[in-house]
Amino acid sequence: MEHKFNTQINQSGRLMKEFVDTVISFYQNIKQQDVSRIMDAQTLSRLQQQEILAQGRPMEEVYHQLLEDVYPNASLMQHPRCFACIPSPVSLLS
Repeated sequence: MEHKFNTQINQSGRLMKEFVDTVISFYQNIKQQDVSRIMDAQTLSRLQQQEILAQGRPMEEVYHQLLEDVYPNASLMQHPRCFACIPSPVSLLS
């Protein structure tokens, strides 16, 4: 049981570090990205057909699906050219 717990902790730590690197890269390159993107029909269909499982999926699988299917297709409300962007004291833009 302890081995499984340690494995989960190590996996969580690795994914958190990867996520932080991804977020930093995202903000460093945000001006080169489109403010809004339209999801392709194949990805939309795949996500719409996905069911909520009784048991959870592996964390790494969910994380990579977010990186590949969800985040790239989201509108960037924090983009400097987005009219919804109002910098506040807690914003990286302010």
